[in-house]
Amino acid sequence: MGFRFWRRVKILPGISLNFSGSGVSVSVGPRGAKLTLGPRGTRATVGIPGTGLFYTTRLDPPRYSRHSKKWSDPAESPVSEESSAPDITTLLTPHPDAGPEEQAYLQGLREVAAGRIDEAARWFDQAGTLVDALFMGALTAIRQKRFQDAANLLEQVRLREAELGTVSGKYGITPTAELPITEEIRAAIRPDTRGLLLVLSETWQHAGNPDRALEYLRMLYRMDPQDPVIRLGIVELLLDARSDHPDIRRKVLELTEGIENASPVHAALLLYRARALRLSGMADAALQTLSQAVRYRRDRPDSLLKAVRYERGLTLESMGKPARARVEFEKLYAEDPAYEDVAARLGMA
Repeated sequence: MGFRFWRRVKILPGISLNFSGSGVSVSVGPRGAKLTLGPRGTRATVGIPGTGLFYTTRLDPPRYSRHSKKWSDPAESPVSEESSAPDITTLLTPHPDAGPEEQAYLQGLREVAAGRIDEAARWFDQAGTLVDALFMGALTAIRQKRFQDAANLLEQVRLREAELGTVSGKYGITPTAELPITEEIRAAIRPDTRGLLLVLSETWQHAGNPDRALEYLRMLYRMDPQDPVIRLGIVELLLDARSDHPDIRRKVLELTEGIENASPVHAALLLYRARALRLSGMADAALQTLSQAVRYRRDRPDSLLKAVRYERGLTLESMGKPARARVEFEKLYAEDPAYEDVAARLGMA
């Protein structure tokens, strides 16, 4: 989970200046389709309507890192301890009437802007019961992999949700965490009802309580039944918990009915649909669905393509076609010998 927070100033219709921890960038274009030029390079961002998702593509070449010996994206590089964020620091100058808790919260945001997450967590803790600080404290706890602590903080926020965003709004700042959905797609976690419920679900899942996670996903589904991220979270939890139960498989098929391969999230939904079909004895339909899931390969992450190949192998096995299944498993083994139980299925473990 990465952090961003900024102040956006419109200077002309369709053009805005963005003040953030990395400096000043310029965004050009209508809402939901922006071209951003700034210190992190040139990026095209397109929103998926009604989902809270955004798809980001770099338009300039990534930077080669000598030390890591791999291509790296400057936008994903951690901020160094010595770096500063003058624009954000200026925006976060305490108001004359700011009390100790508010000042601690603002200092925590400064530490987030500088990439000092451990320091930020300590300042958010000192901000006491300030709801914005509890929310940001939870997000920093997630970064530190303290999932139970994060879940407890988020539950406190939920009891006082009406106060969420009050202090940040006072300073014109929108703290946002980017929750990875796939390699290309992020869900924006903002201090609002949707962001709170989504991060509660994710946190409880990591804390080892899938039933609680599913409860919050169902709340989100009632709010917006068309949101593919919410559907994906629900079907994943359902199949992981009770894939042997026919009612669960029917529910997964209902949630994935009519899905088209519009993004990596939709492709993942098709993968789960194929799994439910296979487990329900409808192998031919499962194969057709898997073909649909990989129809657009260019921007689909490798992890998804591997999962589809593995599921295809399982489906062919269920159809009594071991030779064709072995071809799929061999190709997968050549790409990733440690993937699932592929080595054992090929008699190589």
